Amino acid sequence: MHCNRCGHDNGEDARFCSSCGSPLDVPEEVVAGETVAEEAIGAAPVDPEELEGEAAVAAEALAAADAGDAPGEPAAAPDETVVVEADETTVVAEEAAAGEADTVPERQPLPDAPGAPVPPDELHPTAGPAPEARRQTPPPPAQPPAGAPSAGPVPPSQPPVPPMAAQRGILGQAWHDLTGSQGWFGRVAALILMNLVPVLGWYVSGYMLQWGASAGDGSEGLPRRSFSRSTVWLGFLYAVLGVIGAVATASLFYVGAVPVLGPIFLFCWAVLVSVYTTVAGVRMAARGSFGAAFDLSDILEAFKRDPWGAIVAVFVPGLAAGAVIVVVAMLVLTGAAGSMYASRYYLYSGSYYGYGLDPLSTVATMLGILGPAVVIVVLAAAFAGTFAQLWSVRAVGVWIDHNAPQWKRAPREGSGVGFRPE
Repeated sequence: MHCNRCGHDNGEDARFCSSCGSPLDVPEEVVAGETVAEEAIGAAPVDPEELEGEAAVAAEALAAADAGDAPGEPAAAPDETVVVEADETTVVAEEAAAGEADTVPERQPLPDAPGAPVPPDELHPTAGPAPEARRQTPPPPAQPPAGAPSAGPVPPSQPPVPPMAAQRGILGQAWHDLTGSQGWFGRVAALILMNLVPVLGWYVSGYMLQWGASAGDGSEGLPRRSFSRSTVWLGFLYAVLGVIGAVATASLFYVGAVPVLGPIFLFCWAVLVSVYTTVAGVRMAARGSFGAAFDLSDILEAFKRDPWGAIVAVFVPGLAAGAVIVVVAMLVLTGAAGSMYASRYYLYSGSYYGYGLDPLSTVATMLGILGPAVVIVVLAAAFAGTFAQLWSVRAVGVWIDHNAPQWKRAPREGSGVGFRPE
């Protein structure tokens, strides 16, 4: 059969053209109408609702025309052919208007009928969706140009985070706890006066141990004076520990006679005994039991974690106090020696005029010059020594809080009255 659209000759029993796919039973008038409609694609836009209705009418007309071409039925009237041409033109115009869409939805084919034409969507696969679908799809939001300021709400700015304070070391924390409280100088002076009395000196030692054991519990400054028998008893037990340590050191004194290595070994042994005595005293105050001072395994385990920290906490305050005492003694005694040198003429000479001093007056003059200097040195030594003990014991308490805090968290083994905090 001859194709009226492309002119290709097909087989006698073929229903569609094998070249362009058009139905072979479409009259030439319909093909001419489609050609005219394709030329009218650029015409003015038509109302989508009218296009949809006309498309439905055109589809029914095509189905009726195909049914009229069946064998045994008369051919369609010429006026129906004219209607079909107009409807086909409308369908092509609708396809041209719908071609502006982006997506191609699938459309259901017409019911099977003899001689049914190919739907317009199959003839033009690039056709777009129906006008209703294009109206329902909202346009995408416009993106702001690059670099444009944002119109949204600006979130509130976060407050600046203050920098964290640097963590103090063992000696630094102990120094801050000792000198950071108000009135600390007067309390140290009171402890100096009490330390000059033997029995009250035990109270001072117990006071220091209890304050050292409280490191890390929130108390920083020196506590108020609270005299109690338990504090005196704690100081007495600490004195017993000191005697035991002195005996342990003296028992190896003969080792110092060994050349070179003997003095070195004896010095190291004395250092270890001093560290053990101080750590054991603070542990005894924290646990509330004299037996806690002899838990060698626990003390050795804590010492292994930071041995240099314990040694520094015990000896550095004492070395600093010794340096202060030496400087004060040198300054005061040098001044006294200068005064004595200036008075030597009156001390060792005499004449017949009788202005020379006798031996008793000479001694009195020397005592008058050296006496104030000696008193100043003694007071400086007492103050520096007591201050160094407070600093050292508190530093050991800080060291215990860093390396063995479980000593204070465990239940107390004994009973005792503590001091009243600030």
